[in-house]
Order: sequence, then C-alpha cells, then structure tokens
Amino acid sequence: MKALILIVAITVVALVVADYAIGAVNPSGIHGTDETDAQIIRNRCHLRLVQPEWVSRNGSILTNWVIAETKARLVVIAFFWLCAIGFVIRYEMCGDDNVDAN
Repeated sequence: MKALILIVAITVVALVVADYAIGAVNPSGIHGTDETDAQIIRNRCHLRLVQPEWVSRNGSILTNWVIAETKARLVVIAFFWLCAIGFVIRYEMCGDDNVDAN
C-alpha cells in the first residue's frame, strides 16, 4: 500500500511539473522587428535544453524551437519519473518483508 501511495504521489508531481514545463516555453510578446527568432528565444527563455541553432530552418524557427523544447522537457520529466518509479518498485515492492526491525 505504501508503494502505491508513493507511485501515485510521484506521478502527480510529474504531471504538475510537466504542466509547468509546457507553459514555461513561451517566447511570445512584443519584440522589435529587427530581432531574429534566435535572439527572441535567447531574450525570453533563459533556461533552454535546445539551442535555436539546432532546430530546422524549414518554416518558422520560433515554432520549431517551441515544439522541440517542449518535447525535450517532457522527455527529461519522463526519464526522472521512470527512475523514481523504478526506485519505488525496486526498494518498496521487492524488498524483504521478513526482516526484523531492531
């Protein structure tokens, strides 16, 4: 039962962080017409997993970067969620229940 509560809690935290991570990728707003998409990204989003130079130049760089950055953040969250769930399964569900507590 303890493991199930931990798994639910970890999943809820991961979903809240994912919601924040999706909303935090927002380079929109008023900007000068002489700024490039890469400059807008650097000025508005200081914490980046994907650099503007790494995205495809087909279409809008800004749109391609937002999609790539959102996917990268969700992959990082999913990785840590899987690690946490694996830790809970390993140490809570597969532990030795017959050990005497001294």
